[in-house]
Amino acid sequence: RLPRREEARRPAGLIARARLARRRARGRTGASSSFVSYPRAMTAPTLRTERLVLAPATPLDLDDSAAMWRDEAVTRYIGAIPFTREASWGRLLRYAGCWAMRGFGFWIVRERGSGRYVGEVGFMDGHRDITPSYEDAPEMGWVLSPWCHGRGYATEATAAALAWADASLDATRLVCLIKPANAASF
Repeated sequence: RLPRREEARRPAGLIARARLARRRARGRTGASSSFVSYPRAMTAPTLRTERLVLAPATPLDLDDSAAMWRDEAVTRYIGAIPFTREASWGRLLRYAGCWAMRGFGFWIVRERGSGRYVGEVGFMDGHRDITPSYEDAPEMGWVLSPWCHGRGYATEATAAALAWADASLDATRLVCLIKPANAASF
């Protein structure tokens, strides 16, 4: 290893690569020990289907998301308690954080032609404390605004998300929790 004085004369890229090589040699790359290694600071790609656009969440989605999560018809099978605007904002932040830290997350779904808010679909890493555990797998979820129930939008959006996962994730399995009473989600 060069003394610090001489290391400072080397180009910055060489210094960074040399430090990374030393960390790898010592087994300290900072990589996650969970099921797969994902890129850092990834943002959600935009997916398009015949009728829908799945895009990363932005602060502009808060009003639509909060209105959906306030609806008792939406939360009936998801905790049974309508969400506050603050909780909806926390969800949007969690979506962005999951993409950044895990390389997967949720998309905001809108109608392709009108831009009307449809709902949210994607994958999460919830570290749920349940048995059997499935911390080794991304968990899929979806929620749609009541106005678009029965139009096939959930099928179309989840098919796009699953196709993306199949092409992009190195996971050996995906999981999903659905309450038996929520027959429309099966």
